Amino acid sequence: MTGLTSAAVALLLVVIAWQCGEAVLSRVARGRFAPVEHLLASIGLGLGMLGFLPWVLGAAGAFTVPSCRFAIAILSAASVIRIIWARRPVFRVRPIAIADGSGPSSRDPDSTTPLWAWVLLAVCGVFLASGVFRAMDPMVDYDGLAYHVAAPKQWLHLGGLMALPTQLHTNWPMGHDLLNGLLISVADPSACKVLVAL
Repeated sequence: MTGLTSAAVALLLVVIAWQCGEAVLSRVARGRFAPVEHLLASIGLGLGMLGFLPWVLGAAGAFTVPSCRFAIAILSAASVIRIIWARRPVFRVRPIAIADGSGPSSRDPDSTTPLWAWVLLAVCGVFLASGVFRAMDPMVDYDGLAYHVAAPKQWLHLGGLMALPTQLHTNWPMGHDLLNGLLISVADPSACKVLVAL
């Protein structure tokens, strides 16, 4: 698999996480966050929820490549259906200026966003883009090869979450590493690096 395919799979997992988190957050905290904060909170909540999927599959003895691919396919379809059904943009459109002057200025459509925020967003975007491109190369770091990817690969091979006596690091919580197990079932290990970069 190429780096772009791995990036696409990692992005798909982020979209699935966004929709899972949105399903919960829209019922619990509707209108409490700004749109960008709501989006980020939805993705974070969704990634946390997705971390339980490999755990449940592993506890049931069904943590295999086909079952992970099936789960990702079902969640992808549900996410697409939810996006289409919602028919609303991720970011809300700014209100139009009202003739009596009570709305935002018609001359300055970005009057609510200061210039420094746009500059900061551009700088962060450059660093994020360079991190994603850097993450598309093969995994060569010791931590990634020794247990972040190796342990989920062994669990996928064994078909469940079992004690791995040669993997000392699997004796403590492996939340994010279980997400790596979902990615490895569909893509190569570089998708795990892209997920961390995102």
